[in-house]
Amino acid sequence: MDRFVEFQLSSVPQEQANLLRDRLASLPFAPERPTHAEIFSGSDGSLWVGEYPGPEAEIPPGRRLAPRRWMVFGADGLLRERVETPVGFRPMALADGLVWGVYYDDLGVESVRAYLVAQ
Repeated sequence: MDRFVEFQLSSVPQEQANLLRDRLASLPFAPERPTHAEIFSGSDGSLWVGEYPGPEAEIPPGRRLAPRRWMVFGADGLLRERVETPVGFRPMALADGLVWGVYYDDLGVESVRAYLVAQ
């Protein structure tokens, strides 16, 4: 926990460090974490299962999202592939061969993006 806090504090300006230190100290940390965090399905019956990024993925607010790894299962239940979504992209829906989501740029500005899903 101490290493995590110090790592997080190293990425913010000094004037924000005390506030962030208090916020981090109030976070509950479980000894074990879930394996997966998000699951969503496509109109073709595919299923995307996202790895759990940990609570640090949301701290500090406005930080760009790290790449996420996903297992993609076909409608038959078999693992089709493993994919990684780009930095700053949060997938939200699958439709018509595209993965739709919100993209956050370096300044935290949101935009909608869609990426072609390999078939």
